Amino acid sequence: MAKTLPLPWSAYVRLLSVKNEAARRFYETEALRCGWSMRQLDRQVNSQFYERIALSQNKAAMSDISLVSEISCGIGRWE
Repeated sequence: MAKTLPLPWSAYVRLLSVKNEAARRFYETEALRCGWSMRQLDRQVNSQFYERIALSQNKAAMSDISLVSEISCGIGRWE
């Protein structure tokens, strides 16, 4: 029996276009954790959300996974 995939098939197709493996894992994890729709996932990939976080000048804040989660899930003060 085939293993079920937690994201829709179209999300995996979109994730395959992300060349950076770390970025691909980040987008997959955040899509699962935040419940991103396909449109949200596409927007985050197109806006290079992972790369913008990596280039953030506030490295200490961006290393805090809870803060990154607030930003990516659109909760708290980041709405």
